[in-house]
Amino acid sequence: MWLGVRRPGSRRSFSAAGVPDDSQSDRDTLWSREEKPSAIQEAVPVRRRRIRSKRPPRHMAHDPEQVAGPALRGLLDWFGFWHGDLRRVATPHELRRLLRPLDEWARRARRYTRFLRGATPRELSSCIRPRGHPEAFRRLGDYLECLERMPRPASVRAVLASDELMHLLLAFMGPQTVGAACCASSRFQMLADSEEVWRQLLHAHWPASQALCKNRGSKSCYAYRVQLARDAAGRCNERDHMGMFDDEGVVEKWMTEQAARYQLMVEMVVGQKVLLALIVDLSYDAEDDDICARVPTDCCCPPVSWDALQDGLRVSLTLIRKEDGKCLVVGDRMEFAVQLDDGDVLLGFGSSPVRVSFDEALYVLSKHPLCDLVLSNRTEHWFLHEASFEPIIREEDESLVGISRISIGLHGVCMRERRGRRGIG
Repeated sequence: MWLGVRRPGSRRSFSAAGVPDDSQSDRDTLWSREEKPSAIQEAVPVRRRRIRSKRPPRHMAHDPEQVAGPALRGLLDWFGFWHGDLRRVATPHELRRLLRPLDEWARRARRYTRFLRGATPRELSSCIRPRGHPEAFRRLGDYLECLERMPRPASVRAVLASDELMHLLLAFMGPQTVGAACCASSRFQMLADSEEVWRQLLHAHWPASQALCKNRGSKSCYAYRVQLARDAAGRCNERDHMGMFDDEGVVEKWMTEQAARYQLMVEMVVGQKVLLALIVDLSYDAEDDDICARVPTDCCCPPVSWDALQDGLRVSLTLIRKEDGKCLVVGDRMEFAVQLDDGDVLLGFGSSPVRVSFDEALYVLSKHPLCDLVLSNRTEHWFLHEASFEPIIREEDESLVGISRISIGLHGVCMRERRGRRGIG
């Protein structure tokens, strides 16, 4: 079949009458006799190519299971066929030939057929009439047996229905997901609280914790280890204030706030005579660098001679925390020890606010050369409370008639017997 003529070197075609065909592209430049005299117009036969339009592929060719209508699809799901399973065991042509009669039967049968128990396609083929295409059901049964021999992943419902798989899944997701699962349903709460889940979580985070689970479950042991880790992190965070001790203004404010949290209960007797029995607020004297309690001026004590004071004085001091009322004994029935150069009276050693664990920590610190310069001279009296008071003396007979302030320190660290300076060293 001839379309016309084409000039040599040109893609533009002409009809038999010599008229240019405008349907073709005119991107090429035509050669004329003026431009190229040697070019001779020749009649070149051009065969017209038949343009075959690409038809869109039929949907059934790519997914032959679309032949199945809603009734047959529900029946296939009831048998256990997943969508796309049949394409793994049969060709599209075979599936169309198989599913069309089954779909026709399923549309008719859903009106009068009801399945009371589970059955396979092969079992169903033996109890239907020939019009129900028993051969097609037997063929479908063969496909199902072939699929059952092929490995395939379990369905989501099968995973959710298995407690063992859910235990593995929750343990893999972590404790936060396990905690959220408790709010989903009663079954998920039972799974999330199970020993199997928390044993795996405990082994993943702290593998050696089984020794701590002798008298407790894995969940309680996991909570215990979490609390230990949080306490350790809290102690580290509390040490962020170490740099503030370089600023004197900040230190004074901090010491004032800490001292204001306590009261001091004072009990002072000489023989059977009570000199003082009161509770006063604790404060910090920044000028003398002293933690002290100031006795009100209107609080007077009966006159006591200095000799009687040295022989029979007994002083008991107790710190009281205001927020919860807890008490700490500074010293019980402390005696008169010595009068310092500045006139204050130093009492005997009081109680220790630290335990043996603190002394053990100091021993470890003493291994450092710089720390050993100070800690090598420590004795069993270190960190014992020391207390002193500023007496008010009557000049006529040098009798004690009052006390203006009571100071507290620690022996070896904040010693009260330091000469020439009142306060904490």
